[in-house]
Amino acid sequence: MSAHREQEAALIGAVIVDGAQLETVKDKITHRSFDWKPYSDAWKAVLSLVERGLGVDVITVGDELERRAQLSGFSLHDARYTGRAALDALRTEATPRLAASYAENVMDYAAKRAILPMLERGAYWAQNGRRASEIIKDLAVELDGIETYDSKVVRDTIAIGDALKLAEDRTERASRGEIVYVETGFKDFDDLLGGGAEAGDFILIAGRPGTGKSSMMGTIAINAASNGKRVKFYTLEMGAQQVAMRLISVVSGISYGDQKRGTVQDWGKYNAAVDKIKNLPIEIVDLAAINMAQVRQSMRASKKVDLVIFDYIQLATPDKDLGTREQEVGYVSKALKQIGKEFSCPVIAGSQLSRDIEKRSNNRPVLSDLRESGSLEQDSDIVTFLHKPDEASNAYEWIVAKHRNGQLGSIPLVFIPHKTKFEDGVRQNVKLN
Repeated sequence: MSAHREQEAALIGAVIVDGAQLETVKDKITHRSFDWKPYSDAWKAVLSLVERGLGVDVITVGDELERRAQLSGFSLHDARYTGRAALDALRTEATPRLAASYAENVMDYAAKRAILPMLERGAYWAQNGRRASEIIKDLAVELDGIETYDSKVVRDTIAIGDALKLAEDRTERASRGEIVYVETGFKDFDDLLGGGAEAGDFILIAGRPGTGKSSMMGTIAINAASNGKRVKFYTLEMGAQQVAMRLISVVSGISYGDQKRGTVQDWGKYNAAVDKIKNLPIEIVDLAAINMAQVRQSMRASKKVDLVIFDYIQLATPDKDLGTREQEVGYVSKALKQIGKEFSCPVIAGSQLSRDIEKRSNNRPVLSDLRESGSLEQDSDIVTFLHKPDEASNAYEWIVAKHRNGQLGSIPLVFIPHKTKFEDGVRQNVKLN
């Protein structure tokens, strides 16, 4: 007998014997997960019964298949029984408490069936002249769309005592200095985070165009890399050359304009900055339109990443058509959040604010100003705004408007124009030079 079809039979038998087991698997297993069509039909029948609030057993499933004119064609994969006799035989071949394990195996086999034609297409492309980079990109998009199933995640519920033990262990590790933080270089902000950004944190830096989001992210990249943290900088708005020139300004104080015009006065300072940055662990990914499959692919290409900086979120594209712009931005924000968890690093992303902020007399940003997606607020662990209260000043507020695990606040900053960088400020206006 085919092993994968045995698992399919056992899964259906398990939920027929004990309908409560369906709750642990129905959100993952669809009729397309089954290779044997009669089992696919039976699963549709089971889900239809549940949706209508009816019970699931051998009689109701048989009646539903009969209603759909599928009962006479229902058979076991080994052709021993057909019709209601086949349904009755399924009950004897399953252990209900193993439903999650059966589901994991059914989905695993379904994923493998989906993978095989993809690999065949990849082999055909490779033999017929397509470039390897294009093949890898297209396969990565397709492979990321295949769901797999972890029965442990579905099955396990942790007792409060075990959760407390994890919490105690985390605190003890922190007391011994074993928790690794990525410091942004802004003392008040790092203190507010409890020491810096932590693996899995998704931090949003939002503002209207021209408020310094890219400068802030460049400053953080230099600060983190100077402390030995490996930074992956995704730039969608600027080219790699522009990013590099801004980083030179941050380190040297030589303005972007002087670099662009070639009117550098202190070449010694310029060369020293180039030498310093050249040895920093920063990688720049320069793609004008990048999707999340490509982000994952580039992350896998790096041995280790301590911090992801993504400039900026509204310029990214999803891996598939989703209908509305709000859905697309929501897809990207969720993907970036997952990437932080998957690769155990914090993710800092820039975001635009809506134009509605300009229509208010008080233009201090609030969470509802996040542009194009409520998912940005929902998915982010920390939402911050760069706000310039006085146009005639270089004083900024870095507003922490959402902090999932800590306090909110307003952090004073000073923008240094010729360095295109931010520095910790004091609570006073700093006039323009």
